[in-house]
Amino acid sequence: MRTTATTAAFLITLALASAPSLAQLTHRSSVIDGAGGRCSNATYRCVSAVAQPSPAGFNHNADTLNYSGFLQTFVLRPDLDTDGDAIADESDPDNDNDSLWDLTELAGTAFDPATVTDTQVADADADGADDGQEAGMMTNPHDPGSILEVTAIQAGGNFVLTWTARGGRQYQVEYRDDLRGGIWQPFGALVTAAGGTAPWYETTASLTVAMPAAGKQFYRARLITS
Repeated sequence: MRTTATTAAFLITLALASAPSLAQLTHRSSVIDGAGGRCSNATYRCVSAVAQPSPAGFNHNADTLNYSGFLQTFVLRPDLDTDGDAIADESDPDNDNDSLWDLTELAGTAFDPATVTDTQVADADADGADDGQEAGMMTNPHDPGSILEVTAIQAGGNFVLTWTARGGRQYQVEYRDDLRGGIWQPFGALVTAAGGTAPWYETTASLTVAMPAAGKQFYRARLITS
C-alpha cells in the first residue's frame, strides 16, 4: 500500500513536470484534471478530460484571478490576442480591453436595457467611446449617435451649454481654466434631464453659463451615477 501511494505521487509529479511551458500570469491559479490529454492531425484537434473537480470558469477579486477547469492546463491558441496585451484570449477575462468582463458583455448586464456587445470589438458602434465608456455614460453602444457630448454653445451676454443626455438622469457641469490639465470644478446646480423615448430615453439638457470675467474656461457635462 505504501509503495502504491509513493508511485502515484511520483507519477503526478512527473506529469506536472513534463507539462508544456507557457507564459505565466501574476495571481493565476488552475485546477488540473485527474486525467486527460489532447491529440491532433491535419484536420482536427481534440481535448479530453475526466474526473474534472469543478466546472471550467473563473472568479476574481480586486487583485486575484482564479481559473478552474481543464482548459487552463494549456492554451490551445496562444496566438489569438485581440487586444494585444500579451494574454491569450482564452486566458483573458476582457478580450478587447474595453473595461467590461467578457461574461458581462455576453450577458449585456452593463447596460439598461440589457444589451449584448461583442467581446472581440472594443467600440461596437465606432463612435470613439468604447463599450465600457458607453456603459458608464448610459448610452447605446450600437448607435454612433448615442454618446455623451456637448452639442451646442449659444453665445450672448451669457451662453447656453447644451449636451446629449438621458431622461431622468442628473448631470453636473464642470469647468477648468486649462484644457491640458488641472482639476475640474463644479459649475452651478445639478441638472436633471427630461424627456426621451424608451428604451434609451435619449434627449438633451442645457445650462446657462456666465461668461468668465477674464481669460478662458473649458466646460464639460458629467453623468452623476450615484
